[in-house]
Amino acid sequence: MTLELRPLSGSVAFEIHGIDPARLSESDRSELRQVFLRHSVLVLRRTRVTPESQLALATALGEPEIHPIAAGRLDGHPAILVPKPYGVQASDDPDEVIGRIPWHADLTYTTAQPRGALLRAVEIPPEGGQTGFIDTVAVYEALPEAQRRRIEPLEAIHRLSHAQRLLGLDMNSERTHEVARRFPPVAQPLVLRDPATGCRSLAVSPLFADEIVGMDRSEGAALLKELEAFATQEHFVYWHDWREDDVVIWNNYRTLHAAAGHQQKHVRTLHRATLKGETTFGRILAPDDEHEG
Repeated sequence: MTLELRPLSGSVAFEIHGIDPARLSESDRSELRQVFLRHSVLVLRRTRVTPESQLALATALGEPEIHPIAAGRLDGHPAILVPKPYGVQASDDPDEVIGRIPWHADLTYTTAQPRGALLRAVEIPPEGGQTGFIDTVAVYEALPEAQRRRIEPLEAIHRLSHAQRLLGLDMNSERTHEVARRFPPVAQPLVLRDPATGCRSLAVSPLFADEIVGMDRSEGAALLKELEAFATQEHFVYWHDWREDDVVIWNNYRTLHAAAGHQQKHVRTLHRATLKGETTFGRILAPDDEHEG
């Protein structure tokens, strides 16, 4: 197999050709793995993928794992998640937009961030439902040198409860409290270094990060907002318009993603395989040191 990459949006996403997920040799797997490590987002268009070949593709890139929170498993294939739309409270209005999710990297509120994920389109709404991606390596490299020096030693505090509030979940429900209790706050470096490639990326995850270790809370929040505004500039962003049988693969160590949402009167079904992290990042904070410094 000789892979061909066609850029879809600057350095963010590349359409990949010359791959048959159902027939991967060892050399195919090695080549694909190297391409995956060097890029943020890979797109396979109109690729006939079964649950078995989706997992075979995932295995070529890493080790599939079961997401620790999200519910909805594909029958017979527990490693494949069928994500349910969330992000706003559903109503009786069929035109209400559901499934809108702000920019984030996966599971940054833990020390075991996944290496990446593979999302396959099964049923796509006639409008809406796009997924956005940002190459955080390109963002980091575009930061002014003085800003890179400033953030290099800093850590951000990531909380699942911060995401729950932004997603409009019921903060008084026992389910919300129970899930949040399972994940204490985590301090993550603002600059993440990929151990496989050495690449540095801006590890800001706006859905989860809400504070900077050692900074006044308002000052830290202002810095995070400044970095978020820089990272989400239009020229850094690729929005994927889904077609049935598309497969999108992203490298979570160097990517932010977001969901635009879609009208709840339409069906949107995607199958997701998650890749286990290859190392740990950050440190769990005890209650007494959440505001250390």
